[in-house]
Amino acid sequence: MLKEMSYVYAVYKEKSFSRAAQKLFISQPALSAMVKKAEQEIGVLIFDRSTNPISLTTAGRYYIDQAKKIIRIQNEMKAYFRIAAEAEAGKLRIGGSSFFLSYVFPPIVNAFQRKNFEVNTAYFELRNTELVSKLLDDSIDFFIEVDDLQDEQIESIVLQQEHLIFAVPAAWSVNDLLDEFRLTAEDVHERRHLSDDVPAVSPSAFADEPFVLLREGNDSFLRAITICQNAGFTPQVAMTADQVLTSYYLAAEGHGIALVRDSILLYADVTEKLHFYKIDDLAALRPIYFFGFIEKLVVFYLENSGHKITLYTKRWFALANHFFLCYNIFRYFSIFGGFLLTLNQYLL
Repeated sequence: MLKEMSYVYAVYKEKSFSRAAQKLFISQPALSAMVKKAEQEIGVLIFDRSTNPISLTTAGRYYIDQAKKIIRIQNEMKAYFRIAAEAEAGKLRIGGSSFFLSYVFPPIVNAFQRKNFEVNTAYFELRNTELVSKLLDDSIDFFIEVDDLQDEQIESIVLQQEHLIFAVPAAWSVNDLLDEFRLTAEDVHERRHLSDDVPAVSPSAFADEPFVLLREGNDSFLRAITICQNAGFTPQVAMTADQVLTSYYLAAEGHGIALVRDSILLYADVTEKLHFYKIDDLAALRPIYFFGFIEKLVVFYLENSGHKITLYTKRWFALANHFFLCYNIFRYFSIFGGFLLTLNQYLL
């Protein structure tokens, strides 16, 4: 029954037998047969196949609600037994995009390890959809992303807010009209752009200029389009890139205006070839999310192991706490973050 349930859930998530079959790497007829078997076992239809896309019946909604609970229990059991097996090894598996794994995590983990915590780390550079599936099948422990994935099976907290800014080639004449808004690399590096005294520019000032954006579908691409359209124009996309650092360097060479995260100057080469502008649009304020099951795992430990906390769990919380400290997010953490810090004080 559990196998059939996983197939039913995949169809529910994809709202399509064909797409679910592709995700599961099985044929569509085989998937249809498994779903039909599940329906025969409970004696009612789970899906209304007359709609496009397919939808749940009343019984199907109840089935999926219960399936979510069972899937969550399965994930927690897998995580519990993996942690029990790896407690002494202290292995930490971190997922994320190229930017986070290349520039954000390494110095944090290195600083953490210098505090006498012998933790082996493994990094997994994956797409958003892959990150979710790897977390659910217990292939990674947590990941950081800017997209709110809104997956009902996993929990997330907002670590902090980052600000997106325009990076404009310094040689362009449009800068001459924007003296009061113009920022240097040093201004951004020193976080002066966050001051209320620094005015934000209207994106319409760049309506006639070409842009270098990340590829379509990327969160930064969607925000760039939204910011420009809110200002009454559609950006002229001269070039696209896969990584924000690539768009930054392309802008520095005069290929177009890039929308970059304000923290980029902590990692990229500082250049006088660019001017920067704070953006007058709420879409330029972007949350960074932490996705993982830490709270569930610790509650499970406390309730089921006689309050015995393993060395591995202590390492987990020490790393989480160190991560929070590095990013100055005490102002931002949710109840989950408070739980981590409180328990960390109890443990260490």
